[in-house]
Amino acid sequence: MKHTGRVILLVLGFVSLGLAFAGAALPVIPATPFLIVALFCFDRSSERWHNWLRNHRFFGSYLREYERREMRLRNKLLTVGPLWLGVGLSFWFAHGYLWVTIVLAIFAAAMTVHLFTLSPDKD
Repeated sequence: MKHTGRVILLVLGFVSLGLAFAGAALPVIPATPFLIVALFCFDRSSERWHNWLRNHRFFGSYLREYERREMRLRNKLLTVGPLWLGVGLSFWFAHGYLWVTIVLAIFAAAMTVHLFTLSPDKD
């Protein structure tokens, strides 16, 4: 890949990683999609950062499962539970904005369906 493309992917990976870390602490921002985007970007731009993220103390095993298209039920529930909690809080705070509620509901439903279609982890 050309240098400019790698730099763009690296920057996008770091932005996604920052949003994922914020999402791990804040219930309104989902961490999972940003972790997946960061992993994708680092996979195509930096072997060093891709390996770092895959071996991260908290997110590494989760991301390795996702790369294999497998996920333990525990991890599915630990993802979907906070996701719907955050969506519920967003519904509460965005009660005057129907479009926000609809977009969040569609996103959360799609994410839930996607995660539960992954195979159970064989470990």
